[in-house]
Amino acid sequence: MSERFSRLFTLPSSLYAAGAPVTISAGALLKDNQSGNIYAQLKFNSISNQRIKALHIIITPFDTAGQTLGDMIEYQYLDLNAERGAEFGQKVPIPMSDNRTRSFSVAVDEVIFQDNSKWRISNEAWESLPAPVSLADVYTDWNIQQQFQIDIGKNVRYFPTEHKDLWYCACGTLNHAEETACAKCGLELNSLLAANQPELLQAHYEQRKVEEEAAAEKQAQQAKKRKKLAAIAVSIMIAVAAISIFSVKVLIPNHKYNQALAMIENGEYGAGIEALEAMGDYKDAPEQIAEAQRMENYANAEALLDETPTRAEIAKAAIAFAKVGDYKDARERSLALWDAAAVRETISSGEYHTVALKTDGTAIATDAKGSPHSNGQVAYDNDPEQCNVSGWTDIVATSAGRFHTVGLKVDGTVVAVGDVSEGQCSVSNWTDIVAVSAGGFHTVGLKADGTVVAVGNNQFSQCNVSGWTDIVAISAGGFHTVGLKADGTVVAVGYDGDWQCRVDGWTNIVAVSAGYFHTVGFKANGTVVAVGGSYFGASDVSGWTDIVAVSANGNYTVGLKSDGTVVAIGGNSRGQCNVDKWTDIVAVSAGYYHTVGLKADGTVVAVGNNEFSQCDVSEWTDIRVPERGK
Repeated sequence: MSERFSRLFTLPSSLYAAGAPVTISAGALLKDNQSGNIYAQLKFNSISNQRIKALHIIITPFDTAGQTLGDMIEYQYLDLNAERGAEFGQKVPIPMSDNRTRSFSVAVDEVIFQDNSKWRISNEAWESLPAPVSLADVYTDWNIQQQFQIDIGKNVRYFPTEHKDLWYCACGTLNHAEETACAKCGLELNSLLAANQPELLQAHYEQRKVEEEAAAEKQAQQAKKRKKLAAIAVSIMIAVAAISIFSVKVLIPNHKYNQALAMIENGEYGAGIEALEAMGDYKDAPEQIAEAQRMENYANAEALLDETPTRAEIAKAAIAFAKVGDYKDARERSLALWDAAAVRETISSGEYHTVALKTDGTAIATDAKGSPHSNGQVAYDNDPEQCNVSGWTDIVATSAGRFHTVGLKVDGTVVAVGDVSEGQCSVSNWTDIVAVSAGGFHTVGLKADGTVVAVGNNQFSQCNVSGWTDIVAISAGGFHTVGLKADGTVVAVGYDGDWQCRVDGWTNIVAVSAGYFHTVGFKANGTVVAVGGSYFGASDVSGWTDIVAVSANGNYTVGLKSDGTVVAIGGNSRGQCNVDKWTDIVAVSAGYYHTVGLKADGTVVAVGNNEFSQCDVSEWTDIRVPERGK
């Protein structure tokens, strides 16, 4: 199989304009060999002591002959938190307006810092910076290179050089001219320049050589003296043999044991565990090893959380804490992190009913009168009992399937009501669950350790999820199941007759939704991708932008925009796509022929088929607003 992307053009490295707080460290033009679309990808490096919040760039596209193609392209990198030395932007593809683009030039037009101050470009050109000069290029004598490092007091590899309004430190870091000391290693420019005196370095080297020879002579004399003393020590060693045996058997092992415990106490887990393993069954070494491993795993989980972790980083930390087990508060921290990482939808549309989670932890559902049963016949008065949720308490998330409803409790257990013909409600033994999703005739649960469980109809292998790991979100469709991994990729199993499981090429995904015949995902940049049945154009979402949530079902797709409005595409036979007048929406859910929206004030709106009262939600209030991860 050929590569998905081809590289058409590469920018010169390390572009810089005088006074700029960033450098453009790399750039490339890529062609998507499947769609034919052209994208630019850039990588920036901050050389500012102020944290960068946003970046505005201007790209000029050129055709294969180097002629300008249309208007310049403006793009903004938003929601950054880039400190000095940070690299960013390399994972963001920027679409070119004309697929004939074969090269480009780029300039940073404006940089906005965290305190809302700004830097704007004047008339300076963005030109390639020279690479730092290695010491070997300046001093051919290795001894002089080493002496330079000794004189400045650090093991550096580069020669200090100045270019435009910048200077390279001996450690290779770029600094502005007004910075007298390196921002990374602290070396002062004047000290570095003063050390660049070949004659002085030669003199220092010769003096050091004399001192080293004198030290070697002194060591030789001491060795001769030790040899004499060794003869005397032989007789003493015989006398203390019994004491030595006691030391080997008792004192030394005890000392090593205490040293190992001290290393573990100081956070040197690997060394401490290795030392204890070498001691075998001495004292309680096996138990101490097990405890140290738990301590190390707990520390590693904590290390995954930086000052501003992304949703994926939070999910990885939640999984890591879950794998620690009962050590300290690992389980509680895992569940708390999952509250931030997993998007727990609080309103859900089934095929013939609607369910929502109230702010007090109870659930509410429509009457579903006259809803068809799974055997194809019509049942009355909520015969499958999928709406019997009035007794539920301590619920944190709900999900409506075709004829059943699932609820996630705060303690990580799951409850379910409705049709049990395929085993889709057999969830009473589930524990440590952080998210649930009800499909057509199956139910899927995401565990705190990133694994997945499923029950119900498995005719198309839609429940074959036991091998999944590092999952942060799940969605059960009509006859397939989709999982979002912590690295932004997606996995899917089940019925693929309409290619709804062809998600293996997706990247940078932050949420997924499985319908009956198609699958939808949206990216952190607010765009949407879809695969599967193109019935009624349900997968035609490539033009959507500013999306914060998606929901797929039946033969249509619904998207929630960042401004609280809603878009929908696909089959509209029952008016289920008539959402263009909705405002202040914070969550959406697509049923089979009806759509439900949760407003910011906790009320609910609905459009579409209401034959079974599934749209009778106008009197609902106090519905919980879902918490969305970063």
